[in-house]
Amino acid sequence: MESLIKDVYDPLHQNPEVYLDQSTFKSLFPEGHIKIIFAAHQTMIKDLRSKREAWSPTQTVGDIFKDMCGYLRLYSRYAETYTQIEEALENIRKDKKFVTFLQEKWPKIEPTTYLSSLLITPIQRIPRYQMLLESLLKKTWKYHPDYEKLATALAEMIKTAKHVNDKAKEAENAKKLVLVDHSIQGMKGKVSDSIVAANRKYVKEGFLLQRTEKGEWKKRYFFLLSDMLIRARANRKQKGTYIFIEKVNLKRMEVFRTLQSDVKDLVSKEMRSKSFELQHPHPIRYTLQAGSPEEKNDWCCEFEKLLSELHDAETKHEEALKKISINKASKAKAQISQTLMYTINQTNQTPSSGVRDRIQSAKSASTGVASYQSRTVDPNTFRALKASVKEEKDKEKDKDKELPEKKEKRKTDKAEKVEKVEKVEEEHKEPEESEKKTTINTKIPPTSHYHTLGGGAGKMNYREMMAQYKQARQQEKKE
Repeated sequence: MESLIKDVYDPLHQNPEVYLDQSTFKSLFPEGHIKIIFAAHQTMIKDLRSKREAWSPTQTVGDIFKDMCGYLRLYSRYAETYTQIEEALENIRKDKKFVTFLQEKWPKIEPTTYLSSLLITPIQRIPRYQMLLESLLKKTWKYHPDYEKLATALAEMIKTAKHVNDKAKEAENAKKLVLVDHSIQGMKGKVSDSIVAANRKYVKEGFLLQRTEKGEWKKRYFFLLSDMLIRARANRKQKGTYIFIEKVNLKRMEVFRTLQSDVKDLVSKEMRSKSFELQHPHPIRYTLQAGSPEEKNDWCCEFEKLLSELHDAETKHEEALKKISINKASKAKAQISQTLMYTINQTNQTPSSGVRDRIQSAKSASTGVASYQSRTVDPNTFRALKASVKEEKDKEKDKDKELPEKKEKRKTDKAEKVEKVEKVEEEHKEPEESEKKTTINTKIPPTSHYHTLGGGAGKMNYREMMAQYKQARQQEKKE
């Protein structure tokens, strides 16, 4: 690693544009992680040498590795970007200017291969540290002062090693998926998207014989991924490529190590040991034959493992959805209780003591969900609260019904007052009208001098009466 830093990293870092462009340099040495890892190694070596110089039976080295664990995250980040480093290496192999620069530094070896081996060293270092700590812990007795320190350092190193391996596998898996995607022709336009996805894993690929409906066995190439099976056929025009036929989702698929009865009799005994079946509810049914019983067992084991993982993942997903629905229900109950309390507070009347107690108990009730314990309502308490609120609303409605009766009473009272006023006015008007009648009656002769209408006594013809009244008025004017 020291040769990598002094011979390559430092000269390129000082003058990157002389041999490489800036983007390629950053791809080859992302974020300068290699420089920081090298500095951490130098510090650790210095501390170990000082421990060795002052060695004693009670000397400890676990604390050095324990402090080193703080830099282990850099290894994980370096592992995550290693695919990017490999792509940059592939590109610079064709750069004659850069290859000449490497040959000047390492004239006795193949420069690009040596550079590749140096760049992968940080990833390979973690498993070696783990093996070293396991050996030290095994040869250290439990009561030694260094035992606990070594155990702690080993636990951290195991975690880091697992994380680094997982990241390396993910990088390798992503690279493999891209290669598979490029090797399959005719898939664009027939499927909705590419097979490259973050959660998808490459599992297995290879040739298998497939039995057709006519009873013929045809050679097909299968790509087994973590959630799908791709069926293709070899492209005779271009070696290493395949022509897409179809892809099948592995959900609800079943694998049978032995052939079903309707097909078993149609296959010879020699071929039965190498044959197996795949069934899907679409319906899709594949009768397949491997090259040997061992190869058949490998395919069946991979299918069974993937189908089990998919079933477990689906079960966990359903449980998660159930928890989410419970949380949403408890949240809705809490919201309803708050709305009911707000409605009661908005009314002018204060709820009775019993209702107030039930509201208080509803506020402190719990449905068992930790995140909403202080805001949820027990179902029984919630029903009682709802009933009490309904009673309060019914009382308000009854009061609203009484309002029309009061309005009618007000109208009647008002009408009576108007009648009284009219009576008083009539009383003032009656004397004037009586005076007018007396003056008119004095001018009109008595009714006995006129003949009656209809033979009735005391009744007079209206026209005759009016004519006499007019004559009386005219005589009055003349006088």
